[in-house]
Amino acid sequence: MSDCTIKLSSKQTKHLKHMYTTATAKVARRAHIVLLRSQGRSNAEIAEICLCNRDTIADTLQRFDKQAYAGLYDRPIDGRPSSLSPDDVLWLLTTIRRNPHELGYWATIWTIPLMVQALQEQRGKTVSSTAVRNLLHRQNWEFRRPKHIPPSICPLLAAEKDEILRLLLAPRANEVLIFGDEADFEWLPYLSGAWMPKGEQLQIPTPGKNQVLCSFGFFNPQTKEFFYKLVRTRHNKTAKNFIAALHQLRARYPGRVIHLVIDNASIHDPHTKLLKQFRNTYAGQVVIHFLPKHTPILNPIERFWRFLKHRICGNWLYESLDDLVDSFRSFTWQYREHNVVYNFSLPNLVSIWRKHPTIEEHAQAS
Repeated sequence: MSDCTIKLSSKQTKHLKHMYTTATAKVARRAHIVLLRSQGRSNAEIAEICLCNRDTIADTLQRFDKQAYAGLYDRPIDGRPSSLSPDDVLWLLTTIRRNPHELGYWATIWTIPLMVQALQEQRGKTVSSTAVRNLLHRQNWEFRRPKHIPPSICPLLAAEKDEILRLLLAPRANEVLIFGDEADFEWLPYLSGAWMPKGEQLQIPTPGKNQVLCSFGFFNPQTKEFFYKLVRTRHNKTAKNFIAALHQLRARYPGRVIHLVIDNASIHDPHTKLLKQFRNTYAGQVVIHFLPKHTPILNPIERFWRFLKHRICGNWLYESLDDLVDSFRSFTWQYREHNVVYNFSLPNLVSIWRKHPTIEEHAQAS
């Protein structure tokens, strides 16, 4: 094609500019060649700008003249037929959904070389890694990280569920429902999302040696009151200190029956001597309800812990663990005085408990 100028409409120019900024390198260069020619550039000028020869320019302009935008894309190349039959493909796609251990391989993840090996050993087919990778792409498979899923939902006893719902909705005058749990507050700052300039990353210093503050906590969903007992180090998160926290809780509600909902942590084990003795002694004042395993969503104090850590530990290194203790006590005092707002919804908690399946409902669903 001669050096005559190509006339483009505004729509064509816009489309070619979009191809130039989004398409692959080869296609972008061809779009650039057409745009330069539309500006009256000669073949020699275009060759210098695009670092290509005149044959490439002539071929590009001829393809655009005959096929418009489609002519700027690479023509499909017919490769040799795949050595894998449809049955081989089906076998591979079915097999890689299984664990490699099931086929006798010492691996838990299917890699391309392992697939090539399996096809050779199990199907007698010799293929390259590229062929297997291309096959997976054609079948809409991709390589990316998996995600964790929570453990299977553990159902509730129907009677226990009804009792907690009654206490949430209509407790008797002499009853109070409390949710309990323990949490660790590390001297190592709790990293939380924060606004920062684009291209910069907030850097939070860390202590030379980490230390831990542990809290026994109790949350009243009716009043949003929070009570706690602090201990230093994880080694003090024991059944003995848990019992001491329960005695403090008893003192806050004299003359009332405390229904305490807790998880199945080892320090809550009802068969330990200390807790068995406590339950026998104060059976009329403290009734303990144990949550099923893997059900933190049923315990509202779990969300309160996240709220508390975010407000006092988020992206902040204290001078010492004592400063963290002071901040913990100051914040909880401010919360008690209603100077800090915690967005908690009792109806939402009731809804969560209502939706959680009972053993009977779980059996029927299975």
